[in-house]
Amino acid sequence: MESREYIKMFEAEDAHWWFVSKRKFAEVLLSAAKQSGPLKILDVGCGTGAMSVFLQQYGSVVSMDFSELALSFCKKRNLRQVCRGDALQLPFMEDSFDVVTVFDVLYHQWIKDDVLALKEFHRILKPNGKLLVTDSAFSFLSGKHDQFVLARERYTVEQMEVRLKQAGFQVCKKSYAFFFTFPVVLMVRLIERFRDKVQTDVSLPSPFVNQFFLKVITLEALLLRYIQFPWGSSILILAEKKQRMDWKN
Repeated sequence: MESREYIKMFEAEDAHWWFVSKRKFAEVLLSAAKQSGPLKILDVGCGTGAMSVFLQQYGSVVSMDFSELALSFCKKRNLRQVCRGDALQLPFMEDSFDVVTVFDVLYHQWIKDDVLALKEFHRILKPNGKLLVTDSAFSFLSGKHDQFVLARERYTVEQMEVRLKQAGFQVCKKSYAFFFTFPVVLMVRLIERFRDKVQTDVSLPSPFVNQFFLKVITLEALLLRYIQFPWGSSILILAEKKQRMDWKN
């Protein structure tokens, strides 16, 4: 992304309903990953770092991104464990982390092979470690924002589940997200097709609109604890690296 987009993201992440919603959804899924002690977490494609700050409540967080500019914003958030790295060749030993989070990363063009990236996440996770993946859903929702951020594809839950299994994971929980806001997103994407300007969706709406969507998503996050949503503009999947069995003769 261009530098001004990182600036917009840094300024919007703390309050924008979409970013706040992602943290609410992550909290629901990560409740299954809690253990007696603090977790060691890798946040892949951490961007400007708001999600990494959120993840610190669960343990020690390493924030990794390929962009030096993104990492500079992470440092402004006082995140101390930051590193530059490629998701296709992670700079970590195997069995290093309890949790790996990948928020809206795999769909980008620079992820040339998403299954290879998933295999890397599997390699560095400890046995029974958890992988939390969120990403953009449904190819028919592709719009100007996708062009701007160089999106490669959008997923269905089923597509991502197949690729996770190819990488050695077992899916624990899966769902679509932004179910209640889906009609609005679809309408916006249809309108975009008649506009020439290419831009991202990263801009803070009016306080009234922002609070309205936050209330809607708070309800959705509550329901997510009990049900799986059949559609939405994002996918949510929690997967597990199964513990190896050592057979002795």
